[in-house]
Formats: sequence, structure tokens, C-alpha cells
Amino acid sequence: MWGITQHQVTEREAVLAAGALSGLYLSFKLLSAVYKEMKITRALDAQGIYRPKSTLPILGNTLDVMYFQKDRLQDWMSDQSQITEGKPWVLSIIGRPQTLIITSPEACEDVFKAQFDNFGRGDELVDLQHDIFGEGVAGVDGEKWLKQRRTASHMFSMKMLRDVMDEVIIEKTLKLRDVLAGCAQDGRVVSMKSLLGKFSSDVFTKIGFGVDLHGLDGDLNSEMDHPFIEAVDGYAEVFGARLQSPMWFWKLKRFLNIGDERMLKRCIKVATDLLNEVMMKSMESKTTEDWKTKTDLLTLFVDHTGSTSSSDMRDAMMNFFLAGKETTSFSLTWIIVNLNRHPRVLAKLRAEIQEKLPGLMTGELQVPTMEDLQKVPYIEAVLKESLRLNMTGVHRTPFRSTTLREGTFVPFGTYVVMSVYAAARVKGVWGEDAADYNPDRWIDPTTGKIKAINPFQFITFGGGPHQCIGMRFAMLEMQTVIAVLFSRFDIKTKENPFDITYDYSVTLPVKGPLDCTRIPGVAAMWTPSQHANYGKAAAAIAFVTAAYVGWNVASAVVARRAVNRVLADQELYEPPTSLPLLGSTLDVMVHHKHRIHEWFTEQSLAANGRPWVLRIIGRPPTLVLTSPQEIEDVFKTQVNIFEKGPDICEICHDFFGDGIVGVDGEKWLQQRRTASHLFSMQMLRDVMDEVVIEKTLKLRDVLAECARLKKAVSMKSLLSKLSSDVFTKIGFGVDLNGLGGDEDVEMEHPFIKAIETFGSVFQSRLQSPMWLWRLKKRLNLGEERELRKASKIVYDLVMDIMQKSIADKAAAKDSKQRKDLITLFLETSDNSADVLAVRDTVMNFFLAGKDTTSFSMSWMLVNMNRYPHVFGKIRAEINANLPQLLSGEIEAPSMTDLQKLPYLEAAMRESLRLYMATVHRAPNQSTTLSNGIHVPLGTHVIVPTYAMGRMPMVWGPDAAEYRPERWIDEETGRVLKISPFKFFSFLAGPHQCIGMRFAMLEMQTVMAVLLSRFDIQTVENPFDITYDFSVTLPVEGPLMANIHDRSVAAAASN
Repeated sequence: MWGITQHQVTEREAVLAAGALSGLYLSFKLLSAVYKEMKITRALDAQGIYRPKSTLPILGNTLDVMYFQKDRLQDWMSDQSQITEGKPWVLSIIGRPQTLIITSPEACEDVFKAQFDNFGRGDELVDLQHDIFGEGVAGVDGEKWLKQRRTASHMFSMKMLRDVMDEVIIEKTLKLRDVLAGCAQDGRVVSMKSLLGKFSSDVFTKIGFGVDLHGLDGDLNSEMDHPFIEAVDGYAEVFGARLQSPMWFWKLKRFLNIGDERMLKRCIKVATDLLNEVMMKSMESKTTEDWKTKTDLLTLFVDHTGSTSSSDMRDAMMNFFLAGKETTSFSLTWIIVNLNRHPRVLAKLRAEIQEKLPGLMTGELQVPTMEDLQKVPYIEAVLKESLRLNMTGVHRTPFRSTTLREGTFVPFGTYVVMSVYAAARVKGVWGEDAADYNPDRWIDPTTGKIKAINPFQFITFGGGPHQCIGMRFAMLEMQTVIAVLFSRFDIKTKENPFDITYDYSVTLPVKGPLDCTRIPGVAAMWTPSQHANYGKAAAAIAFVTAAYVGWNVASAVVARRAVNRVLADQELYEPPTSLPLLGSTLDVMVHHKHRIHEWFTEQSLAANGRPWVLRIIGRPPTLVLTSPQEIEDVFKTQVNIFEKGPDICEICHDFFGDGIVGVDGEKWLQQRRTASHLFSMQMLRDVMDEVVIEKTLKLRDVLAECARLKKAVSMKSLLSKLSSDVFTKIGFGVDLNGLGGDEDVEMEHPFIKAIETFGSVFQSRLQSPMWLWRLKKRLNLGEERELRKASKIVYDLVMDIMQKSIADKAAAKDSKQRKDLITLFLETSDNSADVLAVRDTVMNFFLAGKDTTSFSMSWMLVNMNRYPHVFGKIRAEINANLPQLLSGEIEAPSMTDLQKLPYLEAAMRESLRLYMATVHRAPNQSTTLSNGIHVPLGTHVIVPTYAMGRMPMVWGPDAAEYRPERWIDEETGRVLKISPFKFFSFLAGPHQCIGMRFAMLEMQTVMAVLLSRFDIQTVENPFDITYDFSVTLPVEGPLMANIHDRSVAAAASN
């Protein structure tokens, strides 16, 4: 038997053996680490890289970081960076890798962009963060990070941003305002750090989890009273401690469960328990109808990933909360400190609000919209300057040894830290006043707008593929709060603002509660107690409004009478139905509203093709031109005089913003130059090779299925879906997949319906007095109300698509893939473009091309049905010159193949000649055309392209007929070159459509593929088909057609 003595001896020997082995293992690991560290140290020291003077043997800077400089660590690091004048320097902490501190934009770009694949968080930092961020985007590297980043980019869409702006941020900002108003009324001192922390927590929990903590409803003097918030605060404190400690030290404390690591374990349990409870409730609600209307990130995460794993959801949500909540609230507290330190900045901020958003000061406007915030750039400058000065650092480690561009060798095993706080104070980067709080450095003195500054210089939100996805959201949230609070309140710190410093934490919070007093309201806000005076105020406003309108009407009448006299003296033709005062208003708006283009044609014919005068009450007198000579005068010879004019620019602005279609002068010239770079021949070939052919074949397949099922289909709907798919993929790099939907549904995508609304409302504005549509817009009535709804749908989706597109490109590794217009635009503008500038550019491309292209193809099909002999000649040409298309050997023609089909191009051009709308211009000074007609300042000029295409004096006696042969040179058989001032469908002169070549190639490709294979027969008599009321001249109705697949018939006959 085995005795007790033997047991004791054996156990003692086993323990000794285990201890010896552990000691040997630890000694080996320690010696290996020391040897590795010595190699790295020698490699760094051999380059003569600066080390702080206080660096000690073995200990390095451990005492500086953990003891002597612990509470002013950021300033100490800044001091060292000033000594090196922004060059890299080495920080040593015992038990941690040698750390290279960088502060220059060049080094930062090298690490975060040029060598992005080689610099990650590294195993040690991932290990350090794992307890806090789990497998979320802030805590992983490589493929895991890429997967999380893609998911996050879908969650952080511009639609989500607008929903959040419309609901959560506005709701909580107003709650914060009301709380401060109560403090002001009671004369109470309040902790702004606590209040802003509660505000930020309420916002982020409601957005993230769909749950309201109601922190702002609690005790204002309680510092973060909710257990969840206290737990999250503990996260940040321990994370900061880990970063400044040797790895073995915090790991030992975690293993022994002592000190701050013990506290972290408790915090993790509190936060995890609450999150699991919230997620459980949220998932339970997924079975209810309510789920469809939820916009919190947890819902979006589940919808996008399909994952219902509690750990996946928890990690994703905690990363969002931890990355945003404290950085946002602490940044707002630093704004309060800086505005107390620099009252002149506060005065300038208030002056800007008073000038640009006076409603915020008077109370008429409670909260600014996203568009309102664009009008107050100084607020953004104030915020960016505060963010520049009050952020900490970003950590990376190389996966292999490398050399930075400026020559510093970074051996494998080194840490790299971008000290944002120190970089902001380097004079070589930000100038002699680098350490000063100076928002004016962000304002372009020429334009008054925010300067575009290299993201590797302003690295607060990161740069390159790792740039913060939530940056736009954070900026909008903070700008909203600043605008609301400082337009109404004086927020005075109880402590001398220059004595306020930062606390010991990774997120650089203000130290202490930031108690504030003296919070009187700056602007008196309207309250119910003032209701008794409302009637008098309304009467006064009505009187002033009436006087203003009366003055403007009287001024306009006087000015227009002078213009009318000049035109009348020239005895120009005017429609016989023109009435005194009303002019042709009733003709345009009532009698001929739905046949306006025929009416224009009739009047142009009555005027024998000479200019004639159109008068509509409330609009300037208009000169109507239809001859090529006069058009060349306006669009080429005197192009600097004839602009869109302020009226047309105003009409256009809600649709085109500051894009090329909606602006004049220098803005137009700048947009034109940018657009010319975008529409290169290489881009054209790439698009033709990929997008256009891909979508054309998809349409072909849809029609083949319709033919097989023998069902009628809306060709207007299908062609519009094709065009939308093409233009969104080219413009944004995103596939709407409209042709993948139900072909029986007439424009089922809300975006497409909204775009159609744009066209009809734009035409309505053109045919209405200026004052009428302005009034309807102001009162939000009729079609202007519909436009507002449509605009929200369009711009939400466009901003959503843009953000997704930009995020996808940031995460993508294949730089050789085809570039969409967003990418090309950003490259052309050195990535410095404002998001609204990108939106306007791409939306102009979409609006100018999508409908005109699809509707032109619709008219082509109508004409093929009206003139079957033309259809026959197109088929014969394809059979003679490109038989492979008929036989199926090739699926779609190349750009070169299309050169072999001149009659197809002629048929397309003939359709474009007859079915285009109207172009408007206005002279910026009085002038005389080459035919002697005087055009006084204040006149509008229009070219009705539809009418011009039917002028016998321009196109011959058969002008109104559809006859493609007029385009074919009888000798060569090629397409004739006709003056663009005669064939005006794509405009002419400097304003000629940049996308003309692309549009023609797209339409020819689609028509070649469809007409070579299908008989597309309209259900309705083609001669009964007319146009709809819209600026883009669409076919009226769905254009239903029966499809006959000739390839099936041919196969059956064989």
C-alpha cells in the first residue's frame, strides 16, 4: 500500500519539480525577452534617435510615466517632441516594448496609410484591449478588423445619421437645454462634466440599444449615478492604467484579481449583465411590427450580419459605445473650458449664429438641422480646434521590420505611438502659435469656409483605412449641442479656466466635476405665458410682410415695364392669346399645361422661327429662340453674358445644390474642370466594359423571361431601372439592383419615385410665377411639400450610399479595381472635398443623366413601333455589319463594334432631336444678338429644343417627321457631323454636356442588344403615346409592351 509518508514526499518532490520547471520556463522567457529587447534597443540607438534626458539604465522612462510625470504625461511627451522638433523619439518602460513616438504628418501617413498593411495593433495591444473591446472593431487586427469595419460602415449610414439627428440628438439636446434653463432659473451650480456625460450616455444608449437611460432626468448633482455609466468609466480608467504599466504588472494584478483589475472585473460584469438584458429585450421585440421601425444600431447589426450571437452583438455595441460616448462628452467639456479661456472666440461664435441662424437666438428655431450647420463654419472651427488640442494618442506595432519614408528604421517588436496631443503643439506642423487655441486657423480667409486640412495632420479621428467611421456623426452631434447651448446660455466655470487640466485616463477628460455657475439665458425664448401678445406680434409681422411683398412687387413691375417697352419697340411676335397683365400665364399654366411643348412649337412656327416674347405674370419677360445662329450667339459668342441667372439658379438649387447644373460663374468653371477630369476616355472604356454591358445583359435576361411567360411589361419602368442601376454603380460604386426586383412594379424603389417627383416639380417651377412656387415652398404646400419629402428620401439614400462607398474604399485592398465617380472626385480634389460637395457633384451626374437617358430610350422604342421600316433597317444593318450579335456569338457590342452601326446611331440621334425639353438663360447685362435684336438686362432667354427640332427653316420641310436618313451621308454611309447649335439636345459651346459620348454609347449599346433579339410591341397605339408633365419629357404612362424573343423562334425553326 502507498503510505502517507510516501505521499508527502512524492507531493513535495512534485511541487519542487513543478517550481523548478516554472522557474526555468520563466527564466528562459525573461532572457529571450531581454535579448530581443537589447537587439531592438541597439537598432534604435544606432540611428541616434533621441531619448529623454531622464531615461535611466534598465528602468528607462518607467518612473517618469508611472510616477514623476503621471498626472501631466501628455505635456511631458509634448515637451520631448518640442526638443526633437517633431522628429521621432524613443520611450522606454520596463516590461513593455521600446516605443517610437511620432508627431509629424508624414510619419503618421506612413504608418496609417502607406504601410497600413504592416502596422496593426499587434498581439500585445489586442491582448491589452480584449477584456474591454472583445472581438469588436477597436480590439482586433487583420481579417477580423476588416469584417467588423465593413459591418460598421453599413450601420453608420447617412440615413441613420439623419434619423438620429431628427430624433435622438434633437430630443436629448433639447432636454439638456431645459435642464440648464432650470439651473439658470434656480441659480444653481452644476457639474457640466456630469451633465454632458449623462447627455452623451443617453444619446449613445438610445442609438446603440434603443434603450433610454434617462440620465438627464436624474439627480444633477450625482456624478454618473447609473451603474452602467459608472462601469464604463471604470473601463476607461483601467485601460489608461494598462497603457502606462509594464505588461507583466497589469497581467499579474489581473491574475491575482487585485487593485484596478479587480474593479475592472466588477465593471465588466455590470456592463455585460445590463447589455445582455437589453439585447434580450431587443431581440424579443424582433417578432413585433415595432422592429421594422427601429433604427438603433443593435437592430441594424442583426439585420446586416444575421448574427444573433450575444457575444458578437455585445462586442459590436460596446465598441460603438466606448469609442464614442466619452470622447464626445469630454470634447464638449473642453469646448466649455476653451470658451471660458477665450471670450473673444465665444463672441465671434455668437455673432455668426446671430447673422446666419438668428432663429436660434430668438427661439424661432430650437435646434439647427444638418443643412443649418453648414451655414455656421466658425462653430465647426471652434470644435475642430478644441479636438486638435485635447486628444491623446494612437498605438500601432509593425508586423515586420520596416523603414519610414523619412529614414527611421523600425525593427519588429517596436511599438509606435502617434501622440496627437504632442503633434498639435509642434510648431513645424501648426506654426508658431501651435499651442494656442485659435479657431481662425481653420477658416479660409478667401471663402469663409472650413479649410480642408490633411487628415494625417489633424489626426484626431485617425487617418487612412482606420479613420473613424463615426466621425461625421460625432461632429454633427457636438456642433448641434454647441449651437443650442451657446446661442442661449453663458456657461461660466467656477474655477479659473486656466487652472483646469486633464485627468489620468486614456480619453483625456477634464479633471474634476467642471462646476459651472452663472448660466443666464442669452436670448429670451418664447413661452406660453407670452401667448397673449401673440396676436399683436402676428399682426405686426403680417403688416411688415405685406409691406415687403408690396415693395418687391412694385419694384418688379417698374423694372419689367422698362424691359417690356424695349421688347415691344422691336415689334417681336407675341402669342395672340396673350392678355394684359397676365400675358400667356393661362396658356402655360392652365390651357396648354399638358401640351406645353406643342404650344411652344405652334408659336415658334407662327413667328417663322424668329425670336418671340413670352410673358408669365410673376416672371421676367422671356425671349424664345429657335434658330441655330441665335443659339450660337447665346451659348458661345456671348457665353460670358448669358448665364443661368439668379432666378434659374434658385429654382435649381433644391435639386442640384452647388453642382455644375445649378451654378454660374467661377463655381460653374470649377465644377466643369473637375467634371472634365472625371469623364475621361479611360473611365468611359471601363464603364462600357463593365457596368453598361453587365446591366444591359441583365435587362436582356429580364425581357427574355417576360417573353417566355408571354406577359406585358412596363418598358418605361425597366429602362429607368436599368439607367438607375448604371448611374448609381458608376457614380457611387453601389448596385441598387433595380433589375433584380419585380418587373411588374412601376418604379418600386422610393429613390426612383423621388427622382420622378424632382422632374415634375422642377417643370412646375419653370411654368409658375416665381412668387407662387416660393410661397408654396415656404408654406410647405402642394408639390413643394412632395418635393421636400422626395428630397429627404434622395439625399438620405445618396449620403448613405456615399458613406458606404467611401468606407468600403477605405477598407479595400485592391487599388486596381474600377473607380466610381466618388473615388475619382475625391482623388481629383486631393481627398479634401466636403461631403456635400461630393454629394452635389455625383447627384448632378445622376440627375442630368439618368432620366434623360432612360426616357430617350423609351422614345426610341415608341418610334420603332411608329416606324417599323426604320426598325427593319436597323436589323438589316446589324445583320450585315455585326451578324455575331444576331447569332448570339457576342452578347453585346464593344465601342469599336458600335462604329459599324451608323444607322442605329442616326435613329438614336433622330429620336433625341425630336424629344428634348427646354434650356434657360439670362443675360447679366443688356446686349444685342448678331441678328440685331436687343436683349435688355432682366430678360430671360429660353431655347425650346422640342420646338426647334420641328422648325422647317432649321431642319427642312420634313422637320416634324422621324427620319433617321437625314443623319446619313449618302456618299460615305457615315453619320453626318451637324452643328451642335442646330442639334441642341446636348447643348453646345463651353456648356456642351460632358457626358454626351457616354450617354450615346450607353443608349446605342442597349438598343443594339434589345433590337437585335426582341420584337418590342407597345400595347397602346404608338401614335396615341404622348409626353408627361416633367422637365425631362418622359413618355406618359408605363409604356406597356409585349415581348417576342426572336432567338427562341429561330432555335425552334432550326
